[in-house]
Amino acid sequence: MNKLDVQISRLGAEMAIWVKKERYWLSYLFVLCFISFAYELFNFTLTIDEEFYAERSGSSAHHWWAKQGRWSMYLLSFLYPVNPIIPFAPLCLTLLCAALSFTLIVRVWSTERTVKDYIAAPLFMACPTLYYVYSFNSLNFGIGIGFLAGALAVYIFSYGQGIIRWIIPVLLIAFSIGVYQAFLPWLFVLCCFSVVREHFENEATAKQVLLSFFSFLVLLFAGTVAYYIIAFVFRFCLDMLHDEYIDSFVRFQFSYEYISQTASNIISSMKNTYLGRDDIYDQNIYSLFFVFTLAVSVVLFQILHKSSSFASKLTGLMLLFLIVSAPFSLNLLNEGVMPTRALLAVPLVLSGLVFLSLSISSQAIRALIILGVVTTLFQFISINNRFAFSDYITWQADRSLSIRILNRIDELDYGPNVRPTDKKAYALVGHITREKYSLIVEKESLGASFYSWDQGSVHRVLSMMRSMGVDEFRPATLEEQRSIMQYADRMPVWPANGSVALKNGITIVKLGPYSSPQLSMLCTDEIPCAMCRVQYNPGFGGIRIIEPDTEIDKSELIFDLKTDLDQVRFVNSTGKLEQDQVTVNVRNVPGQIYIPSLKADGGDTVFLRCDMSSPADTTLFFFYRYKNQAEYVARNQLQIKLNQGMNHLLFSIPGDLLKQSLRIDLMNITEEYEIQNLKFLRKKAWGNKVNHGTPQ
Repeated sequence: MNKLDVQISRLGAEMAIWVKKERYWLSYLFVLCFISFAYELFNFTLTIDEEFYAERSGSSAHHWWAKQGRWSMYLLSFLYPVNPIIPFAPLCLTLLCAALSFTLIVRVWSTERTVKDYIAAPLFMACPTLYYVYSFNSLNFGIGIGFLAGALAVYIFSYGQGIIRWIIPVLLIAFSIGVYQAFLPWLFVLCCFSVVREHFENEATAKQVLLSFFSFLVLLFAGTVAYYIIAFVFRFCLDMLHDEYIDSFVRFQFSYEYISQTASNIISSMKNTYLGRDDIYDQNIYSLFFVFTLAVSVVLFQILHKSSSFASKLTGLMLLFLIVSAPFSLNLLNEGVMPTRALLAVPLVLSGLVFLSLSISSQAIRALIILGVVTTLFQFISINNRFAFSDYITWQADRSLSIRILNRIDELDYGPNVRPTDKKAYALVGHITREKYSLIVEKESLGASFYSWDQGSVHRVLSMMRSMGVDEFRPATLEEQRSIMQYADRMPVWPANGSVALKNGITIVKLGPYSSPQLSMLCTDEIPCAMCRVQYNPGFGGIRIIEPDTEIDKSELIFDLKTDLDQVRFVNSTGKLEQDQVTVNVRNVPGQIYIPSLKADGGDTVFLRCDMSSPADTTLFFFYRYKNQAEYVARNQLQIKLNQGMNHLLFSIPGDLLKQSLRIDLMNITEEYEIQNLKFLRKKAWGNKVNHGTPQ
């Protein structure tokens, strides 16, 4: 026991000496990271997914992590409060750990403390790509600990001796990946920088550099294997299956089309991220473009002009390529597209390149790099706090919308049989589409509304309402929602009168037309109504599909395909009238039919009745245009499911859309099909109109 006390005392003394020695450096890092994320740190915003996590308790909160293969988060959930949806503490721990990890990282890059450490730090600590993951209080504290564990692993492997040099780093690497799988590219980049240090500082030969690189690859492979083994043990012990959430990000195909598309998307993502484009940062950061371009050029110059062999230079170029491209390696699994929060290694690449470039002898170039970094830091601070404020504004807007909806609900008459303690069924139709506002940044989960995420999730909305103290509703069951589909489809869209209604004891809130995910859920196993044919409908045009047996009285025929066939343009296909029906012969995919512009006033409702046979199950693409639109765009379309055989369809269309030509495609149909009827019938505005909703 005395021996242990002595060791603890000695360790404490050494830590005190180290803290005293590094007090200015540590203070600089802490101030830097706190300023960079000040708004998020000292305020609280409920963001996407946190509304669910806030309600989890007990084992369910832990098991959710293990099911996703994030067993380190499972363990941290026991060490940290089960519910981390609280102000300040989670992000504070994250930033402290990130600062400590960078202290180890710069020791991997160089054995001496220099001004280069201070210049490189802002790009690692403050890069806005980190906000995409820091905004999740449920995960961010684990990210900080993962940074520290990963940096410690590479540091020990770089300077350690004996078997401990392997065992501890392998376990730490497995732990980091167990926090978030995106740590694997981060660790690879840090290992590459450690090899580069040998290339520059120790004048190592190409053979020595490659041996060092290979040893790091073995380390990462061992750590990854350890991660998978431990993840399997957790799932086995907890008796759970692999989570499909992770599988949804893996769509790899070994084909030329997939590889070419993936390469194109990765290159585009690299440009957006490294060159400071607004796709990632919501504004163009020209100083980041300057810093990255100059830093890469300087490092490239140093490699090529170094007095070393050709093999050594080639090795240096290979390492530079791997460092720059590795953060996007996970994109290979998902057609070149991954959430920005998975790009953990980007800040490490930026800071590392700046660190290496500051070794150049030219004082003018060093001054330019420093000036560029300082300018970029101010931009980073501004963007991070703008992102945080955007999340806050969106949350407050959702709370205000909830209050307005609740005021409408209070006006509904539930009758005497509903007790105040009864949970009322709540159905959400569509999702909110807000006008773009300069203070709200909408990128991935940033600035995302609970009323629009998942294209309208009643579970998210009610969970958010419970955070406001409103717990009087329950999600309507599938059977309940199916019973009101046709009624809800005819309702006007929020905020019009009647957009909040009561039907069959179910509270209905209609924010827009039914979204594709909502229809997909409601139309599983059965087809309760014609709307279940809709596979995609952004709802901007106000077109509705209605029951084919709906009676249409007092309507004027304005177009009939049989009699007006000469006005129709066929592309990749031909059409001819045979036996009182039009036979369409498709030569190439897609066979397209262009309906000419029709005479209809803006207030008119036009019905399209279409009876057509399909040689196979397929999808009908129905494109429309607005005034002054020369081309058809993806958002202005309907996708309708067609079954093999005869299909009877009926649509209501706002008159304005008929002033431009319409286009009809049948996906993947390469043979003949028949159209028995394709008629447009106009009902004048003063007549009884079908309510086709409000275009958004």
